Amino acid sequence: RIDGMSGVNDDPPIVSGDRAYLTSEGVLSKPDYFYTIDLSRGTIINHQRVYQLRAPFAEYRGVLYFAGNTPAAFDVSNGKILWQTDLRGPHGLGDPINASGVPNAAREEIYLGDWERNLYVLSSTTGQVKEKVNIRGYWRGDFLFSPLKAFFGSYGIKRLELNKGMLLVGTVDSSLFVFRPTNKK
Repeated sequence: RIDGMSGVNDDPPIVSGDRAYLTSEGVLSKPDYFYTIDLSRGTIINHQRVYQLRAPFAEYRGVLYFAGNTPAAFDVSNGKILWQTDLRGPHGLGDPINASGVPNAAREEIYLGDWERNLYVLSSTTGQVKEKVNIRGYWRGDFLFSPLKAFFGSYGIKRLELNKGMLLVGTVDSSLFVFRPTNKK
């Protein structure tokens, strides 16, 4: 049993080989905890305090990637955080970032989305924000066809997927946007 796994965020663990990686949210206390579980033995092989990490969304070449308002990269081989970026803005406030993200290994990028339709492009090696795009401008008819949705702001990014080099962005209101990453400098 791992304390703090109350389902507050419903973040599933990521499984890679015979290891499972997960976080437990400190509900009444800080910090949160990050666990590495040996699935073949059923034992915890790493348990460490972390600051505002959600469950990892991807593993690539021994690096775990985490989303949330403070996305991070974790080196599985040495058990250390490689980088952690704070996307909360001034005074620690900001729009909630989805727990799921998408890695693009070929471009060394990760893509994250928030509840205000902001799409973030981060370097997967440094965590630096390369670009932030608000996709609300790509939508036509927000106020004309759906004033209630526009008023209550129910257009957040819900799901991201990379397919054949195209980034698919699904929103809370069931819209689908498709982007082709460019070599913009």
